[in-house]
Amino acid sequence: MNVDSTDFYVVPRGALSKDTCLTLASLEQYKNAWHLLSQVSLDMMMRRNNQLSWQLQSVILSAESRGLQFELIRAAKAKRRRTNFRTYLQRRIIIEQKRCAIYSASEVTGTKATKCRVVVVKAPRDDWADFQLYLTKLGVTYVVPRGHIRKTTTLSLNSPDLMPYENAWDLLARSG
Repeated sequence: MNVDSTDFYVVPRGALSKDTCLTLASLEQYKNAWHLLSQVSLDMMMRRNNQLSWQLQSVILSAESRGLQFELIRAAKAKRRRTNFRTYLQRRIIIEQKRCAIYSASEVTGTKATKCRVVVVKAPRDDWADFQLYLTKLGVTYVVPRGHIRKTTTLSLNSPDLMPYENAWDLLARSG
C-alpha cells in the first residue's frame, strides 16, 4: 500500500471466493468504487465458496475411478452453521474404511540446472490417519502408510522413499 495515496478499494464480499491476496490489477475495478455501497444486493454480498477443496475433489475422483468406497467426514461446526459451506473436513477422508489425511506436496523451485523435481513432504501432526495422501500439481498422488514420513522434509519425485507409493491406491483396497 502507498501511504501517500488516498485511494480505497471497495470490494463486495461476493467478489471474493476465498481469503487471498489480490493483485492491484484485479482490484482496479474497485478503486474508489464508493457507489457500490449504495448498490447492496444479495448477489454482491454472498460469498462464493466451494464446498470441497480441490485436494478433496481430486482424492474423491481418484477413489471413484478406482472403485474405492469413501466417506466424507462432517465438520463439527457444520451442524451449527446456517450455510452448507465447509460441511465436510477438507483434509481428511475415509477410503475403504482407512483414515486418510490429505496433504499438498508443493514443488520446490530451484535453479535451472536442477534436473530432478523436488517436493515438500509434510509429516503428520497427529496419529489420526492410517495413510497420508500427498497430491502434486502434476496430478500424481502418493499413498503413503502412516509412519513412513516421520518428519517434514524434501524428497525428489524419483526418491526410493517416495516412488513405491506413486498412485499406490491398491494399498487402500487391501484388507487389514
